[in-house]
Amino acid sequence: KAHKADRLHSWAIAGQELETKARTLAQRLLAENGLEVWYQPIIDGFDGGVRGVEALARLRDVDGRVLTPAEFLPHLKLGELQNLSWQLLTAALQDIGALETEGWLLGLSFNVPAQSFTRYCLPCLRGILAASPVSPDRITMEILEGGDFLDQPVAAEVMAEIRGMGIHLALDDVGTAYASLQRLRDLPIDKIKVDQHFVRALPDHPEDLHFIRVLQDLAEEIGVELVVEGVETAEILDVLLTLGVAKLQGYGISRPLPFKDLRRFLEAPLRLDGVRPATLFGLFAGILSIHAVIKKTLQPLGRQLFVLESALRRDGPYDAALSRLGYTPGEPLHIAYRRYQSMLSRALAGGADSPHNRYWQDVEEALRDLQSQILAERQREIPGNGDEPAP
Repeated sequence: KAHKADRLHSWAIAGQELETKARTLAQRLLAENGLEVWYQPIIDGFDGGVRGVEALARLRDVDGRVLTPAEFLPHLKLGELQNLSWQLLTAALQDIGALETEGWLLGLSFNVPAQSFTRYCLPCLRGILAASPVSPDRITMEILEGGDFLDQPVAAEVMAEIRGMGIHLALDDVGTAYASLQRLRDLPIDKIKVDQHFVRALPDHPEDLHFIRVLQDLAEEIGVELVVEGVETAEILDVLLTLGVAKLQGYGISRPLPFKDLRRFLEAPLRLDGVRPATLFGLFAGILSIHAVIKKTLQPLGRQLFVLESALRRDGPYDAALSRLGYTPGEPLHIAYRRYQSMLSRALAGGADSPHNRYWQDVEEALRDLQSQILAERQREIPGNGDEPAP
Protein backbone atom coordinates (compact mmCIF):
# COMPACT_ATOMS: atom_id res chain seq x y z
CA LYS A 1 0.00 0.00 0.00
CA ALA A 2 2.91 2.32 0.71
CA HIS A 3 3.94 2.05 -2.97
CA LYS A 4 0.44 2.29 -4.54
CA ALA A 5 1.52 4.92 -7.06
CA ASP A 6 4.36 2.74 -8.34
CA ARG A 7 2.08 -0.30 -8.46
CA LEU A 8 -0.48 1.57 -10.56
CA HIS A 9 2.28 2.81 -12.80
CA SER A 10 3.53 -0.71 -13.40
CA TRP A 11 0.04 -1.87 -14.34
CA ALA A 12 -0.25 1.01 -16.81
CA ILE A 13 3.02 -0.02 -18.41
CA ALA A 14 1.83 -3.63 -18.64
CA GLY A 15 -1.38 -2.47 -20.31
CA GLN A 16 0.58 -0.42 -22.82
CA GLU A 17 2.75 -3.43 -23.60
CA LEU A 18 -0.31 -5.62 -24.22
CA GLU A 19 -1.82 -2.97 -26.46
CA THR A 20 1.42 -2.67 -28.41
CA LYS A 21 1.65 -6.44 -28.89
CA ALA A 22 -1.96 -6.69 -30.09
CA ARG A 23 -1.47 -3.78 -32.46
CA THR A 24 1.76 -5.20 -33.83
CA LEU A 25 0.11 -8.60 -34.39
CA ALA A 26 -2.83 -7.06 -36.29
CA GLN A 27 -0.50 -4.95 -38.43
CA ARG A 28 1.72 -7.91 -39.20
CA LEU A 29 -1.14 -10.21 -40.19
CA LEU A 30 -2.60 -7.56 -42.48
CA ALA A 31 0.78 -6.98 -44.10
CA GLU A 32 1.42 -10.72 -44.53
CA ASN A 33 -1.90 -11.53 -46.25
CA GLY A 34 -3.46 -12.85 -43.07
CA LEU A 35 -6.84 -11.36 -43.98
CA GLU A 36 -9.67 -13.81 -44.58
CA VAL A 37 -13.17 -12.86 -45.65
CA TRP A 38 -16.03 -14.68 -43.98
CA TYR A 39 -19.65 -14.27 -45.05
CA GLN A 40 -22.93 -14.09 -43.17
CA PRO A 41 -26.02 -14.78 -45.34
CA ILE A 42 -28.89 -12.30 -45.55
CA ILE A 43 -32.17 -14.05 -46.36
CA ASP A 44 -35.52 -13.01 -47.74
CA GLY A 45 -38.16 -13.16 -45.03
CA PHE A 46 -40.83 -14.31 -47.47
CA ASP A 47 -39.24 -17.34 -49.10
CA GLY A 48 -35.99 -17.91 -47.19
CA GLY A 49 -33.83 -17.39 -50.26
CA VAL A 50 -30.34 -15.99 -49.79
CA ARG A 51 -30.38 -12.50 -51.25
CA GLY A 52 -26.95 -11.36 -50.18
CA VAL A 53 -24.06 -11.71 -47.77
CA GLU A 54 -22.21 -9.42 -45.42
CA ALA A 55 -18.44 -9.68 -45.80
CA LEU A 56 -16.69 -9.82 -42.42
CA ALA A 57 -12.96 -9.55 -41.76
CA ARG A 58 -10.98 -12.24 -39.97
CA LEU A 59 -7.22 -12.44 -39.37
CA ARG A 60 -5.58 -15.86 -39.30
CA ASP A 61 -2.32 -16.20 -37.34
CA VAL A 62 0.49 -18.51 -38.45
CA ASP A 63 -0.58 -21.01 -35.80
CA GLY A 64 -4.03 -21.25 -37.38
CA ARG A 65 -5.84 -19.20 -34.76
CA VAL A 66 -8.53 -16.94 -36.21
CA LEU A 67 -8.85 -13.45 -34.74
CA THR A 68 -12.33 -11.89 -34.72
CA PRO A 69 -12.90 -8.17 -35.36
CA ALA A 70 -13.38 -7.57 -31.65
CA GLU A 71 -9.80 -8.78 -31.11
CA PHE A 72 -8.05 -6.64 -33.70
CA LEU A 73 -10.19 -3.70 -34.85
CA PRO A 74 -9.69 -1.66 -31.64
CA HIS A 75 -5.93 -1.82 -32.21
CA LEU A 76 -5.93 -0.36 -35.72
CA LYS A 77 -5.69 3.30 -36.61
CA LEU A 78 -8.05 5.02 -39.04
CA GLY A 79 -5.80 4.64 -42.07
CA GLU A 80 -5.33 0.95 -41.33
CA LEU A 81 -9.10 0.47 -40.91
CA GLN A 82 -9.71 2.13 -44.26
CA ASN A 83 -7.08 -0.05 -45.90
CA LEU A 84 -8.68 -3.11 -44.32
CA SER A 85 -12.06 -2.17 -45.83
CA TRP A 86 -10.60 -1.86 -49.33
CA GLN A 87 -8.70 -5.15 -48.99
CA LEU A 88 -11.89 -6.80 -47.77
CA LEU A 89 -13.94 -5.43 -50.67
CA THR A 90 -11.36 -6.50 -53.25
CA ALA A 91 -11.22 -10.07 -51.94
CA ALA A 92 -15.00 -10.32 -51.49
CA LEU A 93 -15.68 -9.17 -55.04
CA GLN A 94 -13.51 -12.00 -56.32
CA ASP A 95 -15.57 -14.52 -54.35
CA ILE A 96 -18.91 -12.98 -55.37
CA GLY A 97 -17.77 -12.97 -58.99
CA ALA A 98 -16.85 -16.64 -58.75
CA LEU A 99 -20.28 -17.48 -57.30
CA GLU A 100 -21.94 -15.56 -60.13
CA THR A 101 -20.28 -17.84 -62.69
CA GLU A 102 -21.86 -20.76 -60.79
CA GLY A 103 -25.33 -19.22 -60.95
CA TRP A 104 -25.49 -17.48 -57.55
CA LEU A 105 -26.34 -13.79 -57.97
CA LEU A 106 -25.78 -12.32 -54.51
CA GLY A 107 -25.62 -8.85 -53.08
CA LEU A 108 -22.52 -7.91 -51.08
CA SER A 109 -22.44 -5.73 -47.97
CA PHE A 110 -19.33 -4.58 -46.15
CA ASN A 111 -18.51 -2.15 -43.37
CA VAL A 112 -16.52 1.05 -43.80
CA PRO A 113 -15.25 3.44 -41.13
CA ALA A 114 -17.48 6.46 -40.88
CA GLN A 115 -14.54 8.78 -41.45
CA SER A 116 -13.86 7.17 -44.85
CA PHE A 117 -16.32 9.43 -46.61
CA THR A 118 -13.79 11.91 -47.89
CA ARG A 119 -12.80 12.64 -51.47
CA TYR A 120 -9.66 10.53 -51.01
CA CYS A 121 -11.74 7.34 -50.99
CA LEU A 122 -13.31 7.91 -54.41
CA PRO A 123 -10.31 7.06 -56.67
CA CYS A 124 -9.60 3.91 -54.65
CA LEU A 125 -13.21 2.80 -54.87
CA ARG A 126 -13.38 3.45 -58.61
CA GLY A 127 -10.21 1.41 -59.12
CA ILE A 128 -11.61 -1.56 -57.21
CA LEU A 129 -14.86 -1.46 -59.19
CA ALA A 130 -13.04 -1.21 -62.50
CA ALA A 131 -11.08 -4.40 -61.72
CA SER A 132 -14.20 -6.44 -60.88
CA PRO A 133 -16.94 -7.84 -63.13
CA VAL A 134 -19.49 -7.54 -60.30
CA SER A 135 -22.07 -4.83 -60.96
CA PRO A 136 -21.81 -1.91 -58.49
CA ASP A 137 -25.55 -2.06 -57.82
CA ARG A 138 -24.98 -5.35 -55.97
CA ILE A 139 -22.64 -3.66 -53.46
CA THR A 140 -23.74 -2.01 -50.23
CA MET A 141 -21.45 0.06 -48.02
CA GLU A 142 -22.58 -0.08 -44.39
CA ILE A 143 -21.88 2.98 -42.27
CA LEU A 144 -21.87 2.87 -38.50
CA GLU A 145 -24.74 5.00 -37.24
CA GLY A 146 -22.79 7.02 -34.68
CA GLY A 147 -20.95 10.31 -34.27
CA ASP A 148 -21.42 13.54 -36.16
CA PHE A 149 -19.21 12.97 -39.22
CA LEU A 150 -22.21 12.70 -41.53
CA ASP A 151 -23.30 16.20 -40.59
CA GLN A 152 -20.35 17.54 -42.57
CA PRO A 153 -21.33 18.67 -46.10
CA VAL A 154 -18.36 16.93 -47.72
CA ALA A 155 -19.50 13.54 -46.41
CA ALA A 156 -22.95 13.94 -47.96
CA GLU A 157 -21.37 15.02 -51.26
CA VAL A 158 -19.02 12.02 -51.30
CA MET A 159 -21.90 9.70 -50.50
CA ALA A 160 -23.88 11.14 -53.39
CA GLU A 161 -20.93 10.46 -55.71
CA ILE A 162 -20.66 6.90 -54.43
CA ARG A 163 -24.34 6.34 -55.13
CA GLY A 164 -23.73 7.82 -58.55
CA MET A 165 -21.38 4.89 -59.16
CA GLY A 166 -24.32 2.57 -58.52
CA ILE A 167 -23.30 1.49 -55.01
CA HIS A 168 -25.94 1.35 -52.27
CA LEU A 169 -25.47 2.90 -48.83
CA ALA A 170 -26.81 1.51 -45.57
CA LEU A 171 -26.99 3.12 -42.15
CA ASP A 172 -25.84 0.43 -39.71
CA ASP A 173 -26.70 -0.17 -36.05
CA VAL A 174 -29.91 1.87 -36.10
CA GLY A 175 -31.59 1.66 -32.74
CA THR A 176 -28.88 2.15 -30.16
CA ALA A 177 -26.59 4.87 -31.45
CA TYR A 178 -26.96 8.43 -32.69
CA ALA A 179 -30.36 7.85 -34.33
CA SER A 180 -31.18 11.09 -36.12
CA LEU A 181 -34.27 11.29 -38.32
CA GLN A 182 -32.68 14.32 -39.95
CA ARG A 183 -29.82 12.06 -41.03
CA LEU A 184 -32.23 9.68 -42.74
CA ARG A 185 -33.91 12.64 -44.40
CA ASP A 186 -30.79 14.42 -45.65
CA LEU A 187 -28.40 11.61 -46.58
CA PRO A 188 -28.64 9.38 -49.66
CA ILE A 189 -29.34 6.19 -47.69
CA ASP A 190 -30.79 3.11 -49.43
CA LYS A 191 -31.02 0.75 -46.44
CA ILE A 192 -31.20 0.81 -42.67
CA LYS A 193 -29.99 -2.05 -40.48
CA VAL A 194 -31.45 -2.55 -37.03
CA ASP A 195 -28.78 -2.94 -34.36
CA GLN A 196 -28.18 -6.60 -33.54
CA HIS A 197 -27.83 -6.00 -29.79
CA PHE A 198 -31.29 -4.43 -29.80
CA VAL A 199 -32.79 -7.43 -31.60
CA ARG A 200 -31.06 -9.96 -29.36
CA ALA A 201 -32.70 -8.33 -26.34
CA LEU A 202 -36.26 -8.72 -27.69
CA PRO A 203 -37.05 -11.89 -25.67
CA ASP A 204 -36.34 -9.94 -22.47
CA HIS A 205 -37.98 -6.75 -23.72
CA PRO A 206 -40.95 -7.83 -25.87
CA GLU A 207 -42.41 -4.33 -25.72
CA ASP A 208 -39.55 -3.23 -27.99
CA LEU A 209 -41.32 -4.97 -30.86
CA HIS A 210 -43.19 -1.68 -31.25
CA PHE A 211 -39.87 -0.16 -32.28
CA ILE A 212 -39.37 -2.79 -34.98
CA ARG A 213 -42.82 -2.07 -36.36
CA VAL A 214 -42.15 1.68 -36.36
CA LEU A 215 -38.93 1.12 -38.29
CA GLN A 216 -40.81 -1.08 -40.77
CA ASP A 217 -43.32 1.70 -41.38
CA LEU A 218 -40.61 4.34 -41.54
CA ALA A 219 -38.55 2.36 -44.05
CA GLU A 220 -41.60 1.83 -46.24
CA GLU A 221 -42.64 5.47 -46.10
CA ILE A 222 -39.21 6.88 -47.02
CA GLY A 223 -38.53 4.17 -49.59
CA VAL A 224 -35.54 2.38 -48.05
CA GLU A 225 -34.92 -1.30 -47.36
CA LEU A 226 -34.99 -2.57 -43.78
CA VAL A 227 -32.53 -5.30 -42.77
CA VAL A 228 -32.79 -6.79 -39.27
CA GLU A 229 -29.63 -8.43 -37.97
CA GLY A 230 -29.11 -10.16 -34.64
CA VAL A 231 -31.60 -12.94 -35.44
CA GLU A 232 -29.92 -15.28 -32.99
CA THR A 233 -32.61 -17.86 -32.18
CA ALA A 234 -35.47 -19.71 -33.86
CA GLU A 235 -37.87 -17.83 -31.59
CA ILE A 236 -36.63 -14.40 -32.71
CA LEU A 237 -36.74 -15.60 -36.32
CA ASP A 238 -40.37 -16.68 -35.85
CA VAL A 239 -41.25 -13.29 -34.36
CA LEU A 240 -39.69 -11.32 -37.21
CA LEU A 241 -41.18 -13.57 -39.88
CA THR A 242 -44.59 -13.11 -38.24
CA LEU A 243 -44.09 -9.34 -38.38
CA GLY A 244 -43.25 -9.64 -42.08
CA VAL A 245 -39.65 -8.35 -41.93
CA ALA A 246 -38.27 -8.64 -45.45
CA LYS A 247 -34.52 -9.09 -44.88
CA LEU A 248 -32.98 -11.04 -41.99
CA GLN A 249 -29.49 -11.87 -40.76
CA GLY A 250 -28.06 -13.54 -37.67
CA TYR A 251 -26.78 -16.68 -35.96
CA GLY A 252 -30.30 -18.16 -35.97
CA ILE A 253 -29.98 -18.26 -39.76
CA SER A 254 -26.26 -18.81 -40.16
CA ARG A 255 -23.03 -17.93 -38.43
CA PRO A 256 -20.36 -16.16 -40.50
CA LEU A 257 -18.89 -18.73 -42.87
CA PRO A 258 -15.59 -19.14 -44.72
CA PHE A 259 -16.08 -19.06 -48.47
CA LYS A 260 -16.03 -22.85 -48.89
CA ASP A 261 -18.74 -23.24 -46.25
CA LEU A 262 -20.81 -20.46 -47.83
CA ARG A 263 -21.00 -22.55 -50.99
CA ARG A 264 -22.40 -25.46 -48.98
CA PHE A 265 -24.97 -23.19 -47.31
CA LEU A 266 -26.15 -21.89 -50.67
CA GLU A 267 -26.72 -25.43 -51.85
CA ALA A 268 -28.83 -26.27 -48.78
CA PRO A 269 -30.19 -22.97 -47.41
CA LEU A 270 -32.46 -22.47 -44.43
CA ARG A 271 -36.05 -23.58 -45.08
CA LEU A 272 -38.88 -21.43 -43.79
CA ASP A 273 -41.50 -24.17 -43.87
CA GLY A 274 -44.41 -24.19 -41.49
CA VAL A 275 -47.24 -21.93 -40.45
CA ARG A 276 -46.48 -18.70 -38.62
CA PRO A 277 -46.51 -17.94 -35.77
CA ALA A 278 -44.83 -21.11 -34.53
CA THR A 279 -43.99 -19.89 -31.01
CA LEU A 280 -45.78 -18.08 -28.20
CA PHE A 281 -43.55 -15.06 -28.72
CA GLY A 282 -44.46 -15.17 -32.40
CA LEU A 283 -48.13 -15.25 -31.39
CA PHE A 284 -47.50 -12.23 -29.15
CA ALA A 285 -45.89 -10.40 -32.09
CA GLY A 286 -48.68 -11.35 -34.47
CA ILE A 287 -51.43 -10.10 -32.16
CA LEU A 288 -49.49 -6.90 -31.52
CA SER A 289 -49.10 -6.36 -35.25
CA ILE A 290 -52.68 -7.12 -36.26
CA HIS A 291 -54.04 -4.97 -33.43
CA ALA A 292 -51.94 -2.05 -34.61
CA VAL A 293 -53.29 -2.47 -38.14
CA ILE A 294 -56.88 -2.72 -36.91
CA LYS A 295 -56.41 0.31 -34.69
CA LYS A 296 -54.96 2.43 -37.48
CA THR A 297 -57.71 1.29 -39.83
CA LEU A 298 -60.76 1.51 -37.60
CA GLN A 299 -60.03 4.74 -35.75
CA PRO A 300 -60.41 6.87 -38.88
CA LEU A 301 -62.75 4.34 -40.48
CA GLY A 302 -65.13 4.56 -37.54
CA ARG A 303 -65.94 8.13 -38.46
CA GLN A 304 -66.17 7.23 -42.15
CA LEU A 305 -68.57 4.36 -41.44
CA PHE A 306 -70.71 6.66 -39.32
CA VAL A 307 -70.90 9.17 -42.14
CA LEU A 308 -71.69 6.46 -44.70
CA GLU A 309 -74.39 4.94 -42.53
CA SER A 310 -75.83 8.40 -41.90
CA ALA A 311 -76.07 8.99 -45.64
CA LEU A 312 -77.83 5.68 -46.36
CA ARG A 313 -80.24 5.26 -43.46
CA ARG A 314 -83.84 6.22 -44.20
CA ASP A 315 -84.28 7.26 -40.57
CA GLY A 316 -80.76 8.67 -40.23
CA PRO A 317 -79.65 12.05 -38.92
CA TYR A 318 -80.00 13.76 -42.31
CA ASP A 319 -83.61 12.59 -42.68
CA ALA A 320 -84.24 13.98 -39.19
CA ALA A 321 -82.57 17.26 -40.15
CA LEU A 322 -84.82 17.63 -43.19
CA SER A 323 -87.86 17.12 -40.97
CA ARG A 324 -86.61 19.66 -38.40
CA LEU A 325 -86.09 22.17 -41.18
CA GLY A 326 -89.66 21.65 -42.38
CA TYR A 327 -89.09 19.54 -45.50
CA THR A 328 -91.53 16.62 -45.46
CA PRO A 329 -91.66 13.54 -47.70
CA GLY A 330 -93.03 14.41 -51.13
CA GLU A 331 -91.42 17.85 -51.29
CA PRO A 332 -88.79 18.42 -54.03
CA LEU A 333 -85.83 18.68 -51.64
CA HIS A 334 -86.82 15.51 -49.79
CA ILE A 335 -87.31 13.67 -53.10
CA ALA A 336 -83.86 14.83 -54.28
CA TYR A 337 -82.27 13.49 -51.09
CA ARG A 338 -84.05 10.15 -51.45
CA ARG A 339 -82.83 9.86 -55.05
CA TYR A 340 -79.25 10.52 -53.94
CA GLN A 341 -79.56 7.78 -51.28
CA SER A 342 -80.94 5.34 -53.84
CA MET A 343 -78.19 6.02 -56.39
CA LEU A 344 -75.49 5.75 -53.71
CA SER A 345 -76.79 2.39 -52.46
CA ARG A 346 -76.90 1.01 -56.00
CA ALA A 347 -73.36 2.19 -56.74
CA LEU A 348 -71.96 0.64 -53.55
CA ALA A 349 -73.66 -2.65 -54.34
CA GLY A 350 -72.01 -2.58 -57.76
CA GLY A 351 -68.50 -2.23 -56.35
CA ALA A 352 -67.47 1.05 -54.81
CA ASP A 353 -63.84 0.70 -55.80
CA SER A 354 -64.45 -0.11 -59.44
CA PRO A 355 -63.39 2.66 -61.85
CA HIS A 356 -65.87 1.26 -64.37
CA ASN A 357 -68.84 1.31 -62.01
CA ARG A 358 -71.49 2.82 -64.28
CA TYR A 359 -73.69 3.85 -61.36
CA TRP A 360 -71.28 6.46 -60.03
CA GLN A 361 -72.24 8.81 -62.82
CA ASP A 362 -75.83 8.62 -61.57
CA VAL A 363 -74.61 9.28 -58.02
CA GLU A 364 -72.73 12.39 -59.12
CA GLU A 365 -75.74 13.63 -61.07
CA ALA A 366 -78.08 13.04 -58.12
CA LEU A 367 -75.63 14.80 -55.81
CA ARG A 368 -75.41 17.86 -58.05
CA ASP A 369 -79.21 18.05 -58.21
CA LEU A 370 -79.48 17.72 -54.42
CA GLN A 371 -76.83 20.38 -53.82
CA SER A 372 -78.50 22.76 -56.28
CA GLN A 373 -81.83 22.40 -54.51
CA ILE A 374 -80.25 22.92 -51.07
CA LEU A 375 -78.48 26.05 -52.24
CA ALA A 376 -81.64 27.33 -53.89
CA GLU A 377 -83.59 26.82 -50.65
CA ARG A 378 -80.80 28.54 -48.72
CA GLN A 379 -80.99 31.54 -51.02
CA ARG A 380 -84.72 31.82 -50.36
CA GLU A 381 -84.03 31.81 -46.61
CA ILE A 382 -81.83 34.90 -46.88
CA PRO A 383 -83.87 38.02 -46.10
CA GLY A 384 -84.72 40.00 -49.22
CA ASN A 385 -84.31 37.01 -51.53
CA GLY A 386 -87.93 36.02 -51.96
CA ASP A 387 -89.77 33.46 -49.87
CA GLU A 388 -89.90 33.39 -46.10
CA PRO A 389 -87.40 31.01 -44.44
CA ALA A 390 -88.60 27.57 -43.59
CA PRO A 391 -89.63 27.20 -39.92
